[in-house]
Amino acid sequence: MHDFEQARNRVSRYGGLVASSEVAMCWSVLIELPTDGHPGVAPDVRRLAAELGPILVALEQRGISSTRGAHMDWDEVRGWHGPVVEFLRLAGDAMAMATPASEQLPAGITLVGGWGAACKDDPNVTARVAEEFINGDSKQALNMREKLGRSTDAERHAFILLTDCVAQAWLFDDWGCTRMPTARLKLPEEIDCLWISRGGTSVWWFDESGWHGTEMERQDDTIETASTGSIARG
Repeated sequence: MHDFEQARNRVSRYGGLVASSEVAMCWSVLIELPTDGHPGVAPDVRRLAAELGPILVALEQRGISSTRGAHMDWDEVRGWHGPVVEFLRLAGDAMAMATPASEQLPAGITLVGGWGAACKDDPNVTARVAEEFINGDSKQALNMREKLGRSTDAERHAFILLTDCVAQAWLFDDWGCTRMPTARLKLPEEIDCLWISRGGTSVWWFDESGWHGTEMERQDDTIETASTGSIARG
């Protein structure tokens, strides 16, 4: 996931509550990390950890406990909501929220790494995500095509496992094989069949026979496989 792991490691380095004599509340700062689906540059965490204190104090003094809910007037940078603007300039897409300090939640600052994405309710979008990857120029895709290109087997199958970092994977969790893709795929010449799997649910595309699917179903403590026939034929 390109620089995602590196960004997450930078955030986790400052994870946990950082006691602060400046702030009077317990602050959580959610830092949005880049992913393949939503590329970008993570904030400078070292600078963020060092410079957050005074800005959060200014928010407290103005009665602002969340940068998400505060109304921002960009024409009044030094006005009532000036600290919100300064926070966004420093932290980018990060969001700060505060709760009153207590014995369980002492005053301080916690940096939290997070990321988000939206899953479209369309299995064809999931199929296109896999198609774009397998035809792309990433190191993983190039390596897969190169290896399959050397194969002398009658059929060459590519297998893509969708992790939680791929938003469209959630569609498999909700629907399994009850909603299959229908879009025709264009595969590289090195690949005859493309499998897209979430683990328990898998679908695959053959140019000649279209889409097929299978699910792992648990019945009476045993695992059985239920297959779904072709939906779209080419």
